[in-house]
Amino acid sequence: MFFYVLWYIFFLPHRDFYNESPQFVLQADSLILQFDKPEKYSKLYFNSVIQFKGVITEIDLKNDTIKGALLNDKIYCFFENNINMRVGQEIIIKGRFEAYDDLFKEIQFTNCKVIDY
Repeated sequence: MFFYVLWYIFFLPHRDFYNESPQFVLQADSLILQFDKPEKYSKLYFNSVIQFKGVITEIDLKNDTIKGALLNDKIYCFFENNINMRVGQEIIIKGRFEAYDDLFKEIQFTNCKVIDY
């Protein structure tokens, strides 16, 4: 029995965040306002897939490849693939809430996917 449980846990399929339906759909500004109380909303949203609409305020390049983007100056999104985007562009993104960074006052998302420009 122990080995069966161990085998099951080891081979448990990983979540497919890219194809998962969002658990929350928000505007970037309302998401930012909620994080005036980061403890409450970090617990609520942890590991959840959230879709939100915002404006790109900064793009993070690494070796001429877009690895991340900052939306509305407070939401940082990490991308696995190179994405075609520009500063000032309004965009809808779906991603997994990772954490709230107290130092930079940023809401961080991983496994981000562009839904619409």
